[in-house]
Amino acid sequence: MDDFSQLSVDRLLDEVAGRTPTPGGGCVTGIAGALACALARMVTAYALKPATAPSTAARLGSFAAAFGRADELLRALAYQDAAAYEKLTKAAQDREKGKSPTAEAVLAEAVLAATGVPMEMAAVLSRMLHALDDLKELAGRYLLSDLGIAAVLAEAAAKSAEYTVKINAGRIADQTIRTKVLADIRMIINRCGVHQRSIEDFVRLRLENASPSGR
Repeated sequence: MDDFSQLSVDRLLDEVAGRTPTPGGGCVTGIAGALACALARMVTAYALKPATAPSTAARLGSFAAAFGRADELLRALAYQDAAAYEKLTKAAQDREKGKSPTAEAVLAEAVLAATGVPMEMAAVLSRMLHALDDLKELAGRYLLSDLGIAAVLAEAAAKSAEYTVKINAGRIADQTIRTKVLADIRMIINRCGVHQRSIEDFVRLRLENASPSGR
């Protein structure tokens, strides 16, 4: 399996479009989330100016570190999702063929892993959106569109992760675990929505009240 981080944008898009199971929706989710984090990092970088007060500079440094960690995690999770899917597919095939007396247990473990990766993506994006919501007041006038795009893209990526969680959770045999997984992902997505709407409302209001000169 290719390391997607080493592919050009054109090659990655063609790989996604190909008639192969990976890279698929899970990988795209991680990449979309990482793009949202990259935009958040750019907004943070532009907010730091030579005249910025030390206390504000320290806050911006914390935001930059948080977005950087989220970015790295989502890039790694994009690859892990593809790997988890391949393991799940192999485990399902082995169980069908009756290759091993432990095949059922191996499949159950693979299902949980394939569910856990997108769940982690959504959790990372929830934390990222929380930080972005806290950052919004420090965003520069000309970075408002980037702030809004980062928020919309991050929430969309989180919702995309929810689809992958749900399709894999449907294969979890233990009903108690399955119910908890579905409740957890719904709670995470709800939190993402709260922060995304807060940021979007802020951006919309600032843009509507902007003077024609943009000053």
